[in-house]
Amino acid sequence: MMPGGSFYNKIPNPQKWTIPKGDAYVRTESVRGEIGMYIASDGGTNPRRVHLRGAAYVHAVTLLEDVLIGENIADVSAIMNSLGTCPPEIER
Repeated sequence: MMPGGSFYNKIPNPQKWTIPKGDAYVRTESVRGEIGMYIASDGGTNPRRVHLRGAAYVHAVTLLEDVLIGENIADVSAIMNSLGTCPPEIER
């Protein structure tokens, strides 16, 4: 039941957006756990600070400190893999 004719939806260019001054923190649930994103802006076209916190960070820092006590160094990668931790995500 759509009417005939041409339609045009103008999509703004994200490279020319002005980010409002202030900061924001957003968190959402993903397959691996909670993901958090913090953005701070001074009102220009680029954010002043962007920080991502992935779900693996929580597992690696809090759980591994307790789980790895008394374990062999050779078992660390298997334990990290069983928890779903991702070392590159920890370094963000």
